[in-house]
Order: sequence, then C-alpha cells, then structure tokens
Amino acid sequence: MLQVHPREEVRVHAGCRSAGGKISCWLKEEVVYELLKLDIGPLGRIIGDSSYGRFGLGMARGDERVERVVNEALSSPWFDYDLAETDAGIVIYSSSDPWDKEMESILGSLDSHLPRCRMICGSYADPALGDQIRLSLILCRTL
Repeated sequence: MLQVHPREEVRVHAGCRSAGGKISCWLKEEVVYELLKLDIGPLGRIIGDSSYGRFGLGMARGDERVERVVNEALSSPWFDYDLAETDAGIVIYSSSDPWDKEMESILGSLDSHLPRCRMICGSYADPALGDQIRLSLILCRTL
C-alpha cells in the first residue's frame, strides 16, 4: 500500500517537458542521486490521491525491444487490477546509452495501455546492460 499526501508542488526542471498531464524528464545519474535525497512530498503532485501502488519490471534486447520491454513490465504479476484504472506512474528507463527516441517510443506505448495515467519518467545509463534495455514501473491507482 502507498499513501501519499501532497505537501508541496513539483518544480519542473527546464530540461523536462509537460504534455497532456504527463511530465517527461531525462535525468542524469547525479540528478537521480539528488532525487533519492528528496522527501516523497514532491511526487505527491503526480501520485495525487492514489493509495495503491504496484511494481513491474521488463528487460529486452534486439529488434522491437521497446514493445517487448513494455509488454513484459506491464505483465507483472504484481499488477492485480485493470491497468486502464491506473491514475499515476513512475517510469524509469535504463540502457547502456539511453536515447530520447527510445524513451519517447516507450512513453507512446505506455500511453496506449494506460490512457488516464499521469506519468513522471527518468532514464539513466547502466553500462552493465550491454544491448539490453530495462523498464521499471511503479503504477498507482485510487482504491
């Protein structure tokens, strides 16, 4: 269970953009470390009144890896509800060399599966992944 009460507004960095209630932001590794120091309060704006959160993970390589990584992450046994009811999501994409076009493809695919979901996303480089990509999702909804 995840209970979040918004205590402050999310300040959107100039490197981020907002479209259709979704905020996308490509985070450098040092930014991720700074975010880890933050209180959960700034994420309250995205998560809103959601009180139920679950985790999904996908990994894929090769042709059509974006579609496969999204499908694998969304197929998590932890998602024990209709994903169309998802209110908010935290999306983390990683690869040995993350690139914007791949992130945009992932977000586009997630949009089709999660039509009413507000998302915040980030990415980071993980050289250990080689030719694979990893997608971590925390999806939330209101009970």
